[in-house]
Amino acid sequence: TDGEHGILTAGHVIGAIKTKNSIFVLPAQDRKMVLWVGIEGTGMEDYRLSKVPDLGWVPLFGEEVEEMKACGAVFYNMAKDRGHFEGEICTIGIIGGFVAASSSLEQKEVITHGLIICKTKEIPPDQDGWDYEEYAITNDDPWIPQTHGGLSGSAVWRIDLPMDGNGRKAIVLKGVVFAEGPREDRKLIAHGSNSLRKILGEP
Repeated sequence: TDGEHGILTAGHVIGAIKTKNSIFVLPAQDRKMVLWVGIEGTGMEDYRLSKVPDLGWVPLFGEEVEEMKACGAVFYNMAKDRGHFEGEICTIGIIGGFVAASSSLEQKEVITHGLIICKTKEIPPDQDGWDYEEYAITNDDPWIPQTHGGLSGSAVWRIDLPMDGNGRKAIVLKGVVFAEGPREDRKLIAHGSNSLRKILGEP
């Protein structure tokens, strides 16, 4: 927005960057410039008992942005107007991200997976404006691992497809994943739209 670029992710991912434990960013990234944005950002062992914001922002600067664009990176413009389509639409929910259980960083092998999801629960904004959502994974691909470690910081996307056959679509950022529920539930926990507006300083 307005020429500002950055990576929106989970707060505990930023924590890993700042402690230099296991997260790698661009070679040119000065880790000292990776900032919390007014929140603690600690991960939640049980989000239902301890609602703590878990969002973070990695600012990117000119050379880094151009380097990423040259590699094919596409930035999502938060300022772009994404109006509603007239008539009937089909809506799809998708989370795409890194799957730690299927990857091997030692072998430089990184596996990503697109998960079709449906929202199963909403927790409205609290007095500070943080909201939470719960998503179930609906595709039954046996390849999907039993744990979703590594998906923290992945985006929750809503894709609207008009049913009039004109081929248009609207892709809307709806949330950021930061935790998973009990393994038997196969749920992913995310911050919702209100939290995104809050951390990005939007009205």
